[in-house]
Amino acid sequence: MKTFLYFRTYPGFSENNLFAKNKFELIDVCVKSMGLCKTLTNAYAVINNSTPEFTEYLNKKFSLIHHVNAPCDRTDSWNSKLVYGGVGSFFRTYEFIMSNNHHEDDIILILEDDYLFVDGGFDEWIAAIGFFDGFVSPYDPPDRYRRSDDAYAKKTSLWLHGSKHWRQIESTTSTIGGKFKYFKKAFFTAKIPRPRIRRFHPGYFFGKELASIDRVFYRRCHYWLGIDLYSPIPALATHLSMDQLSPGVDWEKRFKELER
Repeated sequence: MKTFLYFRTYPGFSENNLFAKNKFELIDVCVKSMGLCKTLTNAYAVINNSTPEFTEYLNKKFSLIHHVNAPCDRTDSWNSKLVYGGVGSFFRTYEFIMSNNHHEDDIILILEDDYLFVDGGFDEWIAAIGFFDGFVSPYDPPDRYRRSDDAYAKKTSLWLHGSKHWRQIESTTSTIGGKFKYFKKAFFTAKIPRPRIRRFHPGYFFGKELASIDRVFYRRCHYWLGIDLYSPIPALATHLSMDQLSPGVDWEKRFKELER
């Protein structure tokens, strides 16, 4: 069993990103928070719409580089038409993972470039993937404390593993880990777009708002395949984006400690 990281990134910098002044500082600190050089060597940088400068920068941090060219946002339609497999870099990354002939028990980590880990959090994420039967997020999404439209996982058991409590959740972002056998089993569900009739999505009947691509994927995994999703309390990592910080951790302090 080996561990493989697929680090998804692109040259752009969003005004919603927190604490960092630019994209290079953001990646520097987030990669440093992983302790990547101590943990594993099978790390790919999956770069969407790269530039020569950005590729050169990432070559210094990752030994393996894979390029994709796709719209940045993950969606299942284009010009009002449904797209089998969707558009955007997430599915291109998923296709690349499937092409790499992993063993069933290899640990696969898909990580976006703006995730900050607590000390030891990256290793603890990997350990949790070995413990839970399903997908594992390092993130405790703040919407888990606000939303009231979950289809399942409204009540969940709690597990104690490592230094965290863990619970089953219904959705998270595209930062996700699991054994390859779960990614292999769920691959076809990621290809199927949300049903729609012209501009109308029947999904509006089943919730207060149209479920996002991520939420639909994890719901399908649960209902169709019996693959559940687990999340730590408090988080092992947070999304460094406006209104997306996981509760219970001083993330700005952690960022500044690593920035020095």
